[in-house]
Amino acid sequence: MRRLVSSALAAIGVLVSTSVLAQPIKIGAPQPMTGPDAPFGDKFKKAYTMAQEEINAAGGVNGRKLEILIEDHQAKNQLAATVAEKLITQDNVLVMTGGRGSGQAMEVASICQRLKTPYLVDHPSADMITAKGFEWVFRNNPTGSIYPTAFLDFISNYPGAMPKSAPGDHSPTRTDSVDL
Repeated sequence: MRRLVSSALAAIGVLVSTSVLAQPIKIGAPQPMTGPDAPFGDKFKKAYTMAQEEINAAGGVNGRKLEILIEDHQAKNQLAATVAEKLITQDNVLVMTGGRGSGQAMEVASICQRLKTPYLVDHPSADMITAKGFEWVFRNNPTGSIYPTAFLDFISNYPGAMPKSAPGDHSPTRTDSVDL
């Protein structure tokens, strides 16, 4: 009897682990697929699809295929929150990315923090998205506040980089400020 129970438990363990391994890793991606920002959503969809196909063709992640679920938020902040919550609670995504605009990303970040779901900010640049100290929100792009300093540093240290048609004085001897 003991041997039968042990065998049954082992078989259940194999079935459970096999079914978990067979399930795809779901990634939620709220994007503007309709509305004024739809061209951006389309570009993200193409990028996600290319990455998904490449990763899955190489065997996935630890043998599990990726499945990217895109939901349309129409570039509306409140709708971004709604679709983020749906992706997490109904579609059972493991992680979130996307957002497109900073306003939508703020909403997605708040939902992910509340529902303890990792959110990788892939495009929005507002500092506040990650400045809130949320433990479930991560960023792989620079924040907006560094752009002016980085740009000024670039045009100051690489005087030939600015095209002659750009407005302002770009002479290498100017040190006080640059007209932008």
